[in-house]
Amino acid sequence: MQPKKASMIFSSSASAVPVKESDLKDVQKQIEAHAPWYHQIDLGNGVYTIEKTGDDFGYPHKLWESIQSLLPKKLAGQTILDVGCSDGFFSIESVRMGAKHVLAIDTEKRRIRNLTFLKEYLELDALQVQRESLYKLHGVGEFDVGFLLGFLHCTEHPLLALQQMNTLCNTIIIGSLIAPGAKHPYLLWGPWVKGQKKGWVPTTSCLEEMIEFAGFSITNTIHEPYTEHTIFECKRTKIIENPIYS
Repeated sequence: MQPKKASMIFSSSASAVPVKESDLKDVQKQIEAHAPWYHQIDLGNGVYTIEKTGDDFGYPHKLWESIQSLLPKKLAGQTILDVGCSDGFFSIESVRMGAKHVLAIDTEKRRIRNLTFLKEYLELDALQVQRESLYKLHGVGEFDVGFLLGFLHCTEHPLLALQQMNTLCNTIIIGSLIAPGAKHPYLLWGPWVKGQKKGWVPTTSCLEEMIEFAGFSITNTIHEPYTEHTIFECKRTKIIENPIYS
């Protein structure tokens, strides 16, 4: 079985050439071999990384629809950093939109394994997959846009993450769960979604203050009701020379 070109990527937002009938069983076996999956990625012709239920694509498609409203229709010439990329849905969609280079990082071995499989199968030359921590990411250059999608509320060091992104990205897009009590800046500890890592979940005012402290200015805010994430588009307004690393 030959790998498919990047133009064959299929999502809820675009049409694509489906997987050939003769390749279906082989593809399905490989998907099963790489399970479990967290992102539902459609390879066409009814083949999904996670079985589709009804007409509802759900996460991460709903979140991506909101994020797309903050991005240009085409990402030609743009460089993207996807932090905590998981199975790589957002990285793949960025390549589909014409990004020149996408660096997808995660610390979980199985997530990197899954995305590497998709990169090779779909021949995504613009996609670089790397098992690495954001806090140890150095010497990779500067990116036009950085994604922190579902990351901040799963990390022990949210402020440090934002400071590190300041050294790497001109614009960041954050998708985070928000703790109740928007008028008061505080963090709540714990996993807010079953099966997720423990982390600090901020109130809206807390995250806004951390974003400003990390050298960014919020330019757009969107609440995505399906995933209950709040999305922040942030532009870098000052460069932090020496973030405090732990």
